[in-house]
Amino acid sequence: MTRVPNSESVLILKNEDDESTSTTNIIWEELLLRLILSDHNLSVERLRYPGRYRAAAPRHLRLCRFCRGAVEDEAHALLVCTAHDGLQPLRERFLHDIMDDVGGFDHKWAADKPYEFLRFLLSSRKIVLRLAKFVADTLAVYDSHPRYIAATLYLPM
Repeated sequence: MTRVPNSESVLILKNEDDESTSTTNIIWEELLLRLILSDHNLSVERLRYPGRYRAAAPRHLRLCRFCRGAVEDEAHALLVCTAHDGLQPLRERFLHDIMDDVGGFDHKWAADKPYEFLRFLLSSRKIVLRLAKFVADTLAVYDSHPRYIAATLYLPM
């Protein structure tokens, strides 16, 4: 990930070590960029707006489709939720894979501060493709299950 000169808000995702870019890498990078820009399918974004027969949900009602105990946002989905059997192995494999490449890793990880750790991961250029793949794999797990929508959000007919 590199910054465009004289711009703090524009990000370019690229693997500087490899001139060839596969289609798979482009898809992973696109998903990572969509996560950064909040253009993803997690409930924190999708329930923000009203739907057919449903009111817009206040943030505290945009609950995780698996644990239903926390807001389904980026940090929760990627780093916190353990209610689905497929999430923890993905997370453990990713964290084990990047441990050697990310300096200060042990001091940055704290389950009670997942957003800080996610920002730390996004700032590491060495792991962009691996982070993008992890994001793609995790979002695929979420996309394969129906979203939880609290009954109080449905409009009367």
